[in-house]
Amino acid sequence: MKRNGKKAVTIIIVCVLVAGVVTGGVLYSQGFFGSSNNSSSATTYSVVKLTTGDLESSVTGTGTLAAGGSATETVPVDLKVESVAVKVGQNVAAGDTIATIDAASIADTITALESEINSIDSSIARLASSEASVSKLTSSVSGRVKQLLCSAGDDVEKVMMSYNGLFVLSTDGKMKVDITLAKANSVATGAKVVVKTGGGAYTGLVEDLSEDGLTCTVTLTDNGTTLGADATVSTTDGSKLGSGKLEINRPYYVTGTAGTVSKIYVNANTRISNRTALAYLTGIPTSDTYNALVKSREETMALLKTALALQQAGKLTASEAGTIQTLSVAAGQDVKSGASLMSMLTLESIKLSVSVDELDINSIAVGQTASIAIDAVSDKTYEGTVESISQIGTTSNGVTNYTVNIQMAADTALKVGMNATATIVIEKHSGVLLLPLEAVQAMQGKSFVWLYTGTLPTDSSQDPGTKTEITTGMSNDNYVEITSGLTADDQVVVVRTKSTSSGNMRGGFGGFGGMTGGMGGMGGQMPGGDRPQGDFPRGGN
Repeated sequence: MKRNGKKAVTIIIVCVLVAGVVTGGVLYSQGFFGSSNNSSSATTYSVVKLTTGDLESSVTGTGTLAAGGSATETVPVDLKVESVAVKVGQNVAAGDTIATIDAASIADTITALESEINSIDSSIARLASSEASVSKLTSSVSGRVKQLLCSAGDDVEKVMMSYNGLFVLSTDGKMKVDITLAKANSVATGAKVVVKTGGGAYTGLVEDLSEDGLTCTVTLTDNGTTLGADATVSTTDGSKLGSGKLEINRPYYVTGTAGTVSKIYVNANTRISNRTALAYLTGIPTSDTYNALVKSREETMALLKTALALQQAGKLTASEAGTIQTLSVAAGQDVKSGASLMSMLTLESIKLSVSVDELDINSIAVGQTASIAIDAVSDKTYEGTVESISQIGTTSNGVTNYTVNIQMAADTALKVGMNATATIVIEKHSGVLLLPLEAVQAMQGKSFVWLYTGTLPTDSSQDPGTKTEITTGMSNDNYVEITSGLTADDQVVVVRTKSTSSGNMRGGFGGFGGMTGGMGGMGGQMPGGDRPQGDFPRGGN
């Protein structure tokens, strides 16, 4: 019966004392069934020392690679699609263009959102006169404060009407500068450059290059750099590329709706975390109605900013990397807000589902490590972690198998559908005493060896050494762990008997406990015709 999941035990010799010393030969021969059958047997002896090493027990399973997750991109506002820039099955990165849009089709949405915000602001103003209180203004995101649009004593509503926010944060750690190149394509996307601004020099990265190659966007750190400052961009060898003014790469406006700014807790360039207090406000409403209006205004303002950005960019972009699974829009199509743009298989991680049979499944646990070999990638082995184990098996031809899901890091060489084999480590013993499995005898539920006394017998009817009972631990097809009964300095006699008939070998070498393995694949056999009984225990005596 074939098993999909196969248990294997790997041995790693850390410190080899002596690999083995073969000292015996063919010492005895006799007929087993009389001379008419021309049958005979020959017994040989060899002496081996114990070794010290690592013994590793594992289970293997095969399967195919799948994406680690999925995501759906939706259309944020009503708009019209002009063209679709991608196809099903295509890999995209965050920020890649998915479709171009008719910028004019968003104009009505922008007008409606602005009107809605004005209406909300009027409602907030009516509540402000009757529900005076105090509050700390906090940020709902982490980032770096890059601009303070208010001062102590300012009326929040007036500041909001003028600037649409009280503070501006950088949320991705980056500033940017847009430059015009003197020569088309004189720098490539992804190239490192030097940005000089405010008396300092910073490492920058070319993030985006226009289709005509004449303009590009360069990003640099937001730590210490000043919004609106002049910046000069050069190649790493000093050649000037262009200049411009610093902007926040991903700005976030912290808003308020009413009250007076009493105290400000932060300065420009301060790094803050989510829920950090930015300012102390007085005279603001605190009712549930007011809070609901504030939340509605923030959501509407965010949607307005999205619509304005879409109108300016003229395109819909991917929010994260992945492989496109379905596309739900077409050129010339009018799309409503919230409609699906596309679905993707996300590629931040890869999932491998392998089949493990019922004999091995209880050895598998969540969190165990796995070594993964990919059929199509012959020069690399990947590492994964058992993420989940199915509790429902599938039975075929009398064998029940269970699905084990393994999570692994993504790699550019890995593609969905590739065949893979996972070796899951279930147990490992390090620095243990090891002995070739064929040296161990088993009888009546006990294990023993022939301890070498310094000489080997000349007659196979004699004991080859001192019979010594041992306790064993883990084993594989070649080696067994010795937990007691022997020391690292001991030597053990391996006894082998082969049978021949009419000059031809019959029966080979006796196997230990019905198993083969070790030292040329030969099993041990007791002299005088006594053969070991029972299966050798795996993982214990």
